[in-house]
Amino acid sequence: MFEGADAAGAAGGRQQQALVGTQQQQQQQMRPAQQGDPLASIRGAPLVFVSFANGAFQDMLTNWVLSVQRLRLPFLVGALDARMAAECEARGWPHLDVSALIKGDDSMFRAKFTTFRNMGATKVQLVLTILEELQVETVMVSDSDTSWLRDPSEYLARFPSADFFISTDCLSAAVEEAWQPRHNQPRCGHIPGNGWGRAFNTGIFAARNSPATKRLLEQWRDLLLDPKHTTEERASVAGTTVTLGITDQLAMHYLLEEGVGLIEATQDNPHILWLRNHTLRLHTLPALHFPSGHVAFVQRLPQRHGVEPYVVHATFQRFPNNMHAVGKRGRFREFGLWWLDQERPDYYAAPDARYLTYDNDVRRVVGQVAAQRYKDGAMPVLYKHMVAMAYQIAQFRDALAAATMVNRTLVLPTSWCWCEYDWTPDVLESCKIKGTDTQLPFECPADFVFHIPLMDANGVRYRVPNFLQQPQVPEAVRWSQAEVHVLPAKPVQQPSPGSLVAPALWPRMSQAELLQAVAPLQQAAVLTLRGMQPGLLEGFSSTEQAQAFDALFLNITKHEHYWCCAAVGNSLWSSFPYARPQPFASGYAPWEAPTWEAPAWCDAEMDQRNAGYRAFANHPCSFLRNATAAAIAAAIA
Repeated sequence: MFEGADAAGAAGGRQQQALVGTQQQQQQQMRPAQQGDPLASIRGAPLVFVSFANGAFQDMLTNWVLSVQRLRLPFLVGALDARMAAECEARGWPHLDVSALIKGDDSMFRAKFTTFRNMGATKVQLVLTILEELQVETVMVSDSDTSWLRDPSEYLARFPSADFFISTDCLSAAVEEAWQPRHNQPRCGHIPGNGWGRAFNTGIFAARNSPATKRLLEQWRDLLLDPKHTTEERASVAGTTVTLGITDQLAMHYLLEEGVGLIEATQDNPHILWLRNHTLRLHTLPALHFPSGHVAFVQRLPQRHGVEPYVVHATFQRFPNNMHAVGKRGRFREFGLWWLDQERPDYYAAPDARYLTYDNDVRRVVGQVAAQRYKDGAMPVLYKHMVAMAYQIAQFRDALAAATMVNRTLVLPTSWCWCEYDWTPDVLESCKIKGTDTQLPFECPADFVFHIPLMDANGVRYRVPNFLQQPQVPEAVRWSQAEVHVLPAKPVQQPSPGSLVAPALWPRMSQAELLQAVAPLQQAAVLTLRGMQPGLLEGFSSTEQAQAFDALFLNITKHEHYWCCAAVGNSLWSSFPYARPQPFASGYAPWEAPTWEAPAWCDAEMDQRNAGYRAFANHPCSFLRNATAAAIAAAIA
């Protein structure tokens, strides 16, 4: 798919002495064993890839390793518990068992603040060890939820004077391309001449073996180990004052922000920044080539610009923490970056596999609904999004039912969205997250429409969009395809068995009629429904089957199937649920585009902040009551 203060320096004497023992202990435990030297291939290497994981993230780490192995470059795994160390040993991966440092287990680190914090200090010390004791020239560190596509050596070599490289959460390739001062865009404040909006992300960084780099790493480690920071800190982040525990990323922000007003570039290269009182030369890795999940998966900027990124970081997840791993796996799969499936022959080449896929004509349908309800089709963009989601969910319901009836695995179509999804209600103003290059409407990740974690948890047989275009799919499957068209109405005369007339489908088909219609095509590995529309099926032959399917569909659509967010601090005001089709067990109902009426709470007393969001032209309380607001909201897209 893709072509702050220096805490260590300011510490008092007694406090600094207390740290020394801890640091020495870390350094001693980190020293790689010389006997047999399993790390011989890494010593003195020009570039070494490093990542970390415990057993809970074994699959994600395995995917990372497989992506790096494709590049044929040396790597090292920091095993954070015994389970992960055992997996590394079994697979023959170069690794260091650092679990003794963090009292490792299989739990989710982010759910346990102290453990996650120690993991950060461990990561930093491991990088120092590799630089100092293994004499590696550059250590390329990335979280396990990254997938590598290209060797970054050539890119790093373009900046020979840089000490340290780090990714950012900048969401605009256009802003980085312009590289202008005072651009006033959030998350891209690392550009020289800007004084706010910096969003460094330690999920990807490269450390050169220089005195400045090692000094930064020592200060980073010491800040994470400083007893003053074992609980919470008052810190200014993105212009707001909040209470935060100090993680490795926040600690790095403290260090890189210290004494910085306007970002200043070095004289020799405008893309290398002076930080740490002119002692550190830092280069920020560009979003287009080292993209976050939003840049790669939501905006698809590398594809739009014809760029193959070096690596993709699966950030900007839309699911709760306990579903992050599944959500990230789903996005990697959709974009052909989940290499672990290559170790599962049944995923791409299951014996006698049969697939069902379908067209998604939601853009045509939204255009029709807009033309019916608004002059010149000038429908508010959020309204378009709600119609589009309702249509795609209803279409998916009937396609999944059809796949169930004919015993095929459903291949999801490309999804389309008219509005981004964000926890910050500022997104409502334009249906785009501020500081992005999003163009409306946009091909959105499958998880904007389908709840991938719940589909996996409920055993739904499906494949992600673009599955059939993946090179791992056998040619026998590629060449064994058949199409069947969905007609606007039931034909007067249907083809008889053995007829040369192509079979067709029509609205409100019974299960028996569907099975009879596609029977001549049962040998085709891939069956594509052309002109698929909601209302295709009347239902299942038995009440029990209908109830079972309805229960399954409810289980996979009852959570996170809404647009968010239009307010803060009030769930009723913040989210708008997507319409779902009537259950099969309740009888047949043709699909109709949902209508939207101004919510009853539009006149509720609100705080100033939420009242400001309500005043956006693209808010339903505005465009459903005011024609001028509706016209403004329609012009957004």
